[in-house]
This record gives sequence, structure tokens and C-alpha cells, in this order.
Amino acid sequence: MENVGLVAERYAQALAQTVRETDQLALVRDEVVAVARLFTESAELQATLKSPIVDAAAKQAVMNEIAARLQVSQLVKRFLTVVGEYGRFSLLPAIAKAVARAYDERAGIREVELRVAAPLDADMSRRLEAALARATGGKVRVRELVDPSLIGGVVAKVGTLVYDGSLRTKLEEMRLRLSGRTSMENAG
Repeated sequence: MENVGLVAERYAQALAQTVRETDQLALVRDEVVAVARLFTESAELQATLKSPIVDAAAKQAVMNEIAARLQVSQLVKRFLTVVGEYGRFSLLPAIAKAVARAYDERAGIREVELRVAAPLDADMSRRLEAALARATGGKVRVRELVDPSLIGGVVAKVGTLVYDGSLRTKLEEMRLRLSGRTSMENAG
């Protein structure tokens, strides 16, 4: 069984390599994401495009109709034709994510996972995003996750680097320092 993520990544990279300008890649990304969203949201469409009973020409006709309704570019229409020729319509959601990652990479945008104890208001979210952009030296896309176990503060993950400013961690560090002193005092 082949790795779905790897296959989707190959399709996305092939598409991204055909686009020279970053701005154009943003449009291509948006179009592929729109097609994938429609695919994901419609059980009927998924059933049709995944069905072994429906022949390839009928599946391609359905996808051509979707492309026309969404008014996607010729490049994306051709790309969808190739995806269909290889029977890969079921990979559209994974391909869309991979195209978005390819765009982010080309545009110098880094994904930041921001765990917070409670949802942030818009002003705080903007300030944290600006601080993270300065800290990483580039553009960031923040994905906020609420984690009440943090008690307060934030934990930001950029790639493999983690900035932990949570109250939970501060309390744990304090507990360790206090228990270390206490055991030292008792030893002497």
C-alpha cells in the first residue's frame, strides 16, 4: 500500500513546479483548496468519484463540471485531468494541504502551533502573531489550539522548536526548585 501523504506531496510538488510566481501559486492553491473542500463536504461527490462502478470518463466529466462552476484556471483544470487519469480524486484533500504547504514554503511562511489556556481576543492574537514573526524572522501562520491544562500563558511550536511560556510549566519549575532546596537543606 502506498503512502497517501507521499503521493499527494508528489502531485502538489509537480503542480507547484509549473508555477513560477508566488502570487500565481497562491491563486492555484486557493483553487485546489476550493475543489478539495467541495469534495470533502459532499458525500455524494465522494461516492461518485471513488466508485469502481462509475467509469473514468464519467468521473472526469463530473470534475470538469466542478472546475467550470468554480471557474478554476486552465492550469488547475489540466491538473485535475491528470489526477483523474491516475484515479487519484480521493487524494484531493491531501493534495490541497500539500499545495498549501508548498505555497507557504515558497512564500517564506512558517506554521506556528500556538497552544493557549483560553481563546485569545483579536488584539492579543495579532500581538502574539507579530511577536512570533519577529522571533522567527519571517512571516507566520498561527494555528491556535485551546488547552485548558496550561492554566495560563502560551506554548508556541515552530517546527521542532518549542517556546513554553505556560503557567503550568512555570509552576512545575518552581516546584522542582523548591523541592531541590528542601532536600538539600535536609541533607545538611
